[in-house]
Amino acid sequence: MGALVLSLFVLWLVSFPMVGFLLGKTELLPYFLIPHTAGLTGWFFARQYLLRLAPVFTGMSAVLTAVYPHMTWKELTLVSLGFFSSATAVYVGYILQLGGRVGFLGLAFGNLFALLLSLLPADKALKHILISLGLLVLLYFTGKEVKQEEPDRAYYKLLPFFFTFYAVGGIMYKAVMELYMQGAYFYGVEVSFYILAVILSFALVGRFGERPLVILSSLTLSLAFLLLQVSGQHYLNAGMFLLQSGFGFADFLLLYTLYSAREPLRAYPLGFSAVCAGIIAGYYASLFKPYAEVFTGLGNLAILLSLLYYFSLRKKSGKQTLRPSEPSPAPQVRITPEAFLEELQKDLPETKKRLTKRELEVLSLLLEGCSYESASERTGLSSSSVREYTRRGLEKLGISKEELCNSYSRWLSFQREAKHCGTSL
Repeated sequence: MGALVLSLFVLWLVSFPMVGFLLGKTELLPYFLIPHTAGLTGWFFARQYLLRLAPVFTGMSAVLTAVYPHMTWKELTLVSLGFFSSATAVYVGYILQLGGRVGFLGLAFGNLFALLLSLLPADKALKHILISLGLLVLLYFTGKEVKQEEPDRAYYKLLPFFFTFYAVGGIMYKAVMELYMQGAYFYGVEVSFYILAVILSFALVGRFGERPLVILSSLTLSLAFLLLQVSGQHYLNAGMFLLQSGFGFADFLLLYTLYSAREPLRAYPLGFSAVCAGIIAGYYASLFKPYAEVFTGLGNLAILLSLLYYFSLRKKSGKQTLRPSEPSPAPQVRITPEAFLEELQKDLPETKKRLTKRELEVLSLLLEGCSYESASERTGLSSSSVREYTRRGLEKLGISKEELCNSYSRWLSFQREAKHCGTSL
């Protein structure tokens, strides 16, 4: 479900308002992005109203998309689209929150569908209708209730990174796009590098968490900047390929980071606002052509500093796990979350996979009463990685988090009663 929802929205986004082949004119981008950012900021405060208004605003976005080729005031149409689609963007993020990270592959599918649609020998007006129908399909997924939880601000530390990354990427993208269209080996092939980066991100996150994506997105963007400073068709194409790869890693990282937050109706507006604000800043900085390279160079330096800041936080967090543990008052009696989880696994069929060391560690901390943030600090993992290990562990056990906690409470009571009676465990 998540992959379908995201792919339909991404298809619309990259084909049309975000300077897609159906829009074409770069100078029209601010007419969409500025009201889009304003709308996202409003949804950060409105939250619950989003669930009621998202279907209406999505329908209006679909209608405006379909009639856009026939509109005289195209700028005004894009302004309206920017505001209305902000509700759709947040709601798509909320639907992803209800699923899993496999839904993020919709980034790859959406870009692939956009590439195929651009090659389709059909009138542009018909293509507008096709992507508007994709938006209407999203109306089928409305009507769910959001679960209220305490704010989770663990993702705040990455917002400056996303703002800087998309600002620098926006400068380079606008600065080289016109040149690339003239010197491309085959226009559209650069999208395949974005798709490959998304698929690679999916594989890396499942095994190592989000850290490789932070490094890869920054590295590819910096290398793209270096290549684009050298004249020549080969360097131009290689720079664009790296730029697209960087955006693929960064987009996946953004969704994965926001996915780890407990309040999706606050996290997604805030994260998307940071990205859109970065693109807007990059767009206007690129208008100062004599200084565009200076802005980009400084931006790459800012990304490097953001990386150092991010990993310094993770290092400090990891050091907290090196404290010597206190000896158990009764080592002969194993009344621990680890013992409970081991007992629980014994009842599973032999065909079921056993919990990994990390999954066992994270679930044990949660059973001790730790929050995701506390578990993150004690393990040295990011909050998103803690949530991912939790999801995978619960999936192997075939149980929900609430059922696991209730079973542990009953088991704990039984074990304590048995200990009190002198029963040997």
